[in-house]
Amino acid sequence: FRTYGSAQFQALAAFCRLSKASIDQSITYFYQSTLLSPQVLSENVFQSQIRESINQFQITASNTFKSQLRLINEMIIHNQLVSALMTNFIYYQKYSYSDGILQQVHSLYYSQSDSSRCDCRTDFCGKIPSLIVDVFGASSSVVSGNIRWSILGMSSGCLPVTSMLVSTLECFYNQTCVNKLISYFLTIESFTAMIYNNQSVYNQNSTIESIIDNLMIEDWMINISYDNYYSECAPASCTYINISRHDFVYVLIKLISVLSGLILVLRFAALIIIQFMQNMRNGATRQRIPWRVRLHQFIVLIRKIIIELNIFEHYPNTDRQIRFQRYGTRLYIFLLFNSLAVLITLTFLKSSIQSKTILHPTQSQFIQLQQDYPQTLSCPCTEISMNYSTFITIQPHYHQLCSSDLISDKWIEYIVGSISDDGVYYTNDYRVTGYSQFQLLTMFCQQAQQAIDDALRVFLQTTFISSQVLTQQSFQVQINSVIETWKLTTV
Repeated sequence: FRTYGSAQFQALAAFCRLSKASIDQSITYFYQSTLLSPQVLSENVFQSQIRESINQFQITASNTFKSQLRLINEMIIHNQLVSALMTNFIYYQKYSYSDGILQQVHSLYYSQSDSSRCDCRTDFCGKIPSLIVDVFGASSSVVSGNIRWSILGMSSGCLPVTSMLVSTLECFYNQTCVNKLISYFLTIESFTAMIYNNQSVYNQNSTIESIIDNLMIEDWMINISYDNYYSECAPASCTYINISRHDFVYVLIKLISVLSGLILVLRFAALIIIQFMQNMRNGATRQRIPWRVRLHQFIVLIRKIIIELNIFEHYPNTDRQIRFQRYGTRLYIFLLFNSLAVLITLTFLKSSIQSKTILHPTQSQFIQLQQDYPQTLSCPCTEISMNYSTFITIQPHYHQLCSSDLISDKWIEYIVGSISDDGVYYTNDYRVTGYSQFQLLTMFCQQAQQAIDDALRVFLQTTFISSQVLTQQSFQVQINSVIETWKLTTV
């Protein structure tokens, strides 16, 4: 631990800085995103849509950081970068010749906690306990000494960074463990153990990798303001359709207008009926009259009644008053019939709103209704939000290289096994570099698959929000556009 401990905690400090920088950058990009909506969203729909966007942002941010860290570690090991602490390779001079010195690089092997042998050329070797041994200060780092202490939770291996990822901070929550660790260093400083928070989302034995996978975040403080959204949206107008019954005043006015017309009609009809009955009574003994004469008499009678009709009559009357009362009656009848004509015309021209509801319509019924009433059909969804995984299935097909034997462990182990530990090889010998090239190909395939899997997982968890059932054509166009956009951003 005294050899590489400082490097491990430098890496831990870097993880803190990088995770914070990554979050700040992701939040900046998220704030630059635009919410598009032609209509003001209800608060429930707004909250649901924004929370889904935030959830997608959180998953994407952590996946991006994990992918970048994994890529860097893979590139380091497969390009055989030599650690300055010589924890993965040893670089030394072996033979002396008259024309120079032969320099060699040998990889290190570790015995892991499960008793398996791990080669730093092909693996990170992270299952190795972190120890305090009694040969600190020796000139050769390959000399094994007596084990004095195994540090709780800490691991060692080929690289300080990768071994720190599989370590835990159990020892550093215990003051006794911290004091014992410090006792092996030449220092008089004191360090205080961390205090474990019972409200933490992490345990004391959580690995550093699991904490970093969550960007070392304990909690998100999120504020979603519907008031700010509405103020920014600032609708210029609102239009609505109100279908309701007429109130009492409206009905009363209509009844009065109808009754006034009925009174006039009944009075006019009563005069004709009474006159007709009097003629029948007085003319019981009259001779048979031809129908043409009767028709003429009827017309004359109607004309006389119309001319003499007076609905404003009161007694006593002068001839002048009767004349003006008859003028008023004619004007009243004229205005009444014109009003009725206008009312009837508007009644026939006005389109009535009829609302019909079909409960739990089937897909075939919806398609038929959409064909019959494309402009007025409204079918609200019982669930306004659903994950894309509900109706989308995406299965990528990779290049045949990623499923061939060339990236298999057997092929890589075969190339590695062809190199003798005691042999001397030139740097351009394919047996020296070949396995690393195929390891890189393996890493590229794995990185591509992991990137696609992460992006696909986020995409399928994205919520599709629609308050109304979309037509099949509109649905296909919208979903195809979303899928194409996802493919472009993923690649």
